[in-house]
Amino acid sequence: AEIIVGGEEVIYRHELTYYSPTAFFIDVNDEDLDDLIKRTEFVKNYKWVRLGDEIELQGIAIRSTSGNPDTFAAAVKKVLSIANLPIILCTLDPKVMEAGLKAAKDKRPPAGS
Repeated sequence: AEIIVGGEEVIYRHELTYYSPTAFFIDVNDEDLDDLIKRTEFVKNYKWVRLGDEIELQGIAIRSTSGNPDTFAAAVKKVLSIANLPIILCTLDPKVMEAGLKAAKDKRPPAGS
C-alpha cells in the first residue's frame, strides 16, 4: 500500500479538489504488546461511511515510548506481521530508529519517493 501526501496549495475554495486526501493513521506504542495487537487488528479491519464515501484507516504509527531499540524493533515486526499497511516510525533516538528501520527493511517506499 502507498500513501501520497501533499499536493498543490489551494488558495480559493472553489479550486479545492482531493488529489491527495488526508491519510488516517492510528498510533501504537512499543511497551504494551496486547494493546498494540488489538489496535493493529482494529486498523486492519475498520471502515466507515461518511457522506457516501467509504473511509478506512490507512496505516499505523509505531511510537517508541520505551526508548529501547530491541523493544521497538519487536513492536515493528509484530505490526508488520499482522497488517500489510503503511507505517510511520516515531522516535527521537537515532539508535531506536535504526533498530526500527532494520526491522522494517522489507517495507520500503517506492523508488523516487
